[in-house]
Amino acid sequence: MKNTMKKAAFTMIELVFVIVILGILAGVALPKLFFTRDDASLANARAQMIAVQSGISLAYNDSLLSGNPGYPANLGDNGASLFVGVTNLGVRDAGVGKNGWHKTGANTYTLTLGRETANFTYDPTNGAFNCTSGSLCDKMQ
Repeated sequence: MKNTMKKAAFTMIELVFVIVILGILAGVALPKLFFTRDDASLANARAQMIAVQSGISLAYNDSLLSGNPGYPANLGDNGASLFVGVTNLGVRDAGVGKNGWHKTGANTYTLTLGRETANFTYDPTNGAFNCTSGSLCDKMQ
């Protein structure tokens, strides 16, 4: 009696092609996954910067409506939180060299994300809150 049942299996070349394709897909996808956390931190910092700028504009508009136009003298920092004078909740002061915002002077702030920093200055005469120096300035625009 002959065994008439044929065994079906993948050839070695088919298995090699599948492994190569999986390797290429993994090589393309993994770097994207690692950059998403950094991108999210940058997007969060950008949103906080825009919220501060919008809060400054809102404070000016409120003072304009009350008949005494002017920008806030400061951004209302209370030690643990920054920007409470122009935002609803403020932003936690991260401390020196840690990721996040840190107040460095009367109207100066530093944003640190990883190994990059950006220095911001608030000018109460014209309400400008801008990045003045640092490697993150271009990314914050």
